[in-house]
Order: sequence, then structure tokens, then C-alpha cells
Amino acid sequence: MRLQSDEELVARCAEGAVDALATLYDRHGAAVYRAALLAARGARTQAEENACSAFLALWRDAAAGRARWAGGVRPRLLALACSRSGDGAGPAELGTKVRHGRLVDVGQRASASER
Repeated sequence: MRLQSDEELVARCAEGAVDALATLYDRHGAAVYRAALLAARGARTQAEENACSAFLALWRDAAAGRARWAGGVRPRLLALACSRSGDGAGPAELGTKVRHGRLVDVGQRASASER
């Protein structure tokens, strides 16, 4: 059995395949939770809620046909999990920011095509 890409799994989510969402969670859940935990400043319950909300948003976006993210699935999940922090912390708290749907290092300069 070959591994499916994230994009293939998201397409399957759009069709209602719960096992595809479970695979995405297995693949990215730990990273999403760690990012949410940093954004929530160690508040575990908040981090768990934020991480779950990110995957729920992915599921809903896929079902609505809005799951075409230029930066990929993981950066989008990370951005969603961080932006859901109750204190307003987001990717910038992690030394990153979202640029055109991608998490990038704050110190990275935008290329001419990203400006």
C-alpha cells in the first residue's frame, strides 16, 4: 500500500473519509499540538482545543471545497492552531509569520513574487 500525499488525503476528507482525517492527524497531530502549546503559553487544555479546532477547520474547509492551500497542509494546520490561541498569540510568537498561506521565518526576506 502506497502512502497518500496530504493533498490526496484532504481530497478524501472532502468526500467524507474519516480515515483520511485520522491519517492526517497521525501525520501532523504532534507538530500541531506542540505549536498550539507554545502559542497558548503552556496551557495544555487550550492547546488541545486549538489543535482539534485546526483539524476540524481542515475537515470543514475540505467539505466546502476551500482546502487548496498553496503552502501545504502542515503549515496551514500550524497557522490555524496558533491563531486560535485565546490570548491572541499566533505564528509570530513562534518566530514565524504567515505569508501567502505559508509559515516562514520572521527573519526571512520576502521574494519579489511574495511582495
